[in-house]
Amino acid sequence: MDIFWTVLAGVSVFVLGQMAIQFLIEPFRDYRDLVGRIAHATVFYQNVTDSPGLRSPATVDEGMKVMRGLAAELPQRAYAIPAYRFFATIRLLPKLADIQSASSSLIGYSNSLDNSHADLSRISRDVATKLRFVSRT
Repeated sequence: MDIFWTVLAGVSVFVLGQMAIQFLIEPFRDYRDLVGRIAHATVFYQNVTDSPGLRSPATVDEGMKVMRGLAAELPQRAYAIPAYRFFATIRLLPKLADIQSASSSLIGYSNSLDNSHADLSRISRDVATKLRFVSRT
């Protein structure tokens, strides 16, 4: 009978661990991955306005779609994290207002890609500040 309880306890610990991974760790990891993709995209598409020779309608369209997609995905990933407000309160994650602001800034970035006079560096810094990553622009 002791073997049964040992196996049951082991299975219970495994199941609880998998639940913690699925519901807490994976959404947080997905959010951090998205922030990394945003950091990459803000630098990658900077040259669209900075280098007129690299500016083509296809590049501008691609950049606009990518940035708008990231802007739409950002609140979705944040809301997928259980107890997000708690983690934001203890400063492990940005406030939801900062997430919304960063998402709006990414939409502005997307809209500004076809404007050669746009200040994408300022928008990139704003997004980096809101999402707490280091901007290289």
